[in-house]
Amino acid sequence: PDYEPLRITDIGAIEIHHVKSDLPPSGIGEPAVPPSGAALINAIANATGKRITKLPLSENGISFT
Repeated sequence: PDYEPLRITDIGAIEIHHVKSDLPPSGIGEPAVPPSGAALINAIANATGKRITKLPLSENGISFT
């Protein structure tokens, strides 16, 4: 079947909770990772007025140095 890719407006709110633990390090809650990247890129686009279309960000003329 042909499925349209989900857009951020098609899903519900995402909450990320960090839980302290004495256990050794492991995964970071991978389901929350991909939307976080999109949120960061959109925040940069909103702050700079530049639409981000390529990675790395330097391809869009954006640098943090």
